[in-house]
Amino acid sequence: MLLPVGLHLTLCLLLTVLRADVVVSQVCAFVPGPIAASDDTAVITVDCNRQHDASLSDTTGDNTGLVVYLNNCITVPVGLFVNVSARLSTVTVVSTDGEVLRGRRGGTFEGLANIAELRLDGFQKLHSLSSVVFRPLRNLERLTLVGFGAHKLTYAELGEALYELSGTRLRRIVMHEIHSIENVDKIVNITALFRLRDVTIRELTFSDNIITGVSGQLSQVLPDLSYICIGTNPHYYAAIKVIIDCWLFLEHLTNMTVYAVPVSESLNVLPCGRMIPELDYSFVSITLILLKHRETACYHGVRFPIP
Repeated sequence: MLLPVGLHLTLCLLLTVLRADVVVSQVCAFVPGPIAASDDTAVITVDCNRQHDASLSDTTGDNTGLVVYLNNCITVPVGLFVNVSARLSTVTVVSTDGEVLRGRRGGTFEGLANIAELRLDGFQKLHSLSSVVFRPLRNLERLTLVGFGAHKLTYAELGEALYELSGTRLRRIVMHEIHSIENVDKIVNITALFRLRDVTIRELTFSDNIITGVSGQLSQVLPDLSYICIGTNPHYYAAIKVIIDCWLFLEHLTNMTVYAVPVSESLNVLPCGRMIPELDYSFVSITLILLKHRETACYHGVRFPIP
């Protein structure tokens, strides 16, 4: 059904900035913070040019947190976490040159069956991802991917690996900058990406990924979502389809925010990236302003409450 232009613009704007008041305390526009260590976190560097049989079993002690920096590891070592402390709860792995991540024969994450949170930071050059690499993570609750496979990995390949988290406790997924301008795969097939079964995903952050289109329905593959944060860009109009689907068909949804809304000079009164207060502008007037300045390089977020 065709809508009058004014009504269509108003609907698009309303849907792209809607938000309901809820319990989630995190800021939508996901910006990876520094990987900070605490007294209960071990920080270890593994240099694959110097350490051929990498193993962390003697270095984690009784810590509940672990940060591993991989240097010169084109192929991420397998068996890295075998026999680590069963008290480990959170693990972060950082790599700038990792290209191959294996899963079979005592794969990379073997030994991490007890952890609740895994963050993979970097790995932009990753092009070979084992479909079973995440299989050992049977108690995982939170998965954060920052830059993971940004230049070459396809959404389908990532989805095939994520499938192994079916039946786990996974409830939160963050995907930040996992697709760059260099990646030829810029159309997200939601059904292929989120193939998981028997999981209850409550929170999804999908931010700063370069895409040109979306297929599939988020409500069909992640029906339990209550929190969604989607980072957009001026050409990401495919988000409208996703937002309408989520708003109408996700019965548990209480908080949805889309950010990276272009801001005109007249509204640019905050440092770049900050949230604009709920100003007394009509939907139509804001829509016209945003469309007029959609090529601006600086973005702010705009949020409207909905019942």
